[in-house]
Amino acid sequence: MTIRELIPFRGKHLDQFTIQAAQAEEVVIVLGLDLSDIKRMEASDAVTALRDGWVLGCAGTAPIEGTETHAAWLLMGRAVNRADLLWITRQIRTILSMPTYDRIVTTVRSDFTEGHRWARMLGFSPSGPLKYQQHDHTVYVKENPSW
Repeated sequence: MTIRELIPFRGKHLDQFTIQAAQAEEVVIVLGLDLSDIKRMEASDAVTALRDGWVLGCAGTAPIEGTETHAAWLLMGRAVNRADLLWITRQIRTILSMPTYDRIVTTVRSDFTEGHRWARMLGFSPSGPLKYQQHDHTVYVKENPSW
């Protein structure tokens, strides 16, 4: 029997899975963070997804200073299968729908078709283009109703 669970994110989890190829540039950014950035991520709502004790990926949000907006991030491993993806989608959709978040933004590399589909499945809508790390991205926004 497969056991899937979410646990609080810890920086060491980033070394415990191989990132999917389409997110390679995001890994460079995350791995380039300093210890204080990792500590902030650990103190936030960030989570790590496990299957049978093995790390599938990590996700979380970070407040954008001076706004009511949070930036969502997710790093997913190559070992994620279809059943894992369905389970992760349900978990993330539930988390992002919490009243904690009025407005959430995320970016998807323009040539990452599956990433665009997944952003829409999570309730994000495309907002506009962004040039980042020499690649074109699309900014997605998710607005939650005021509670």
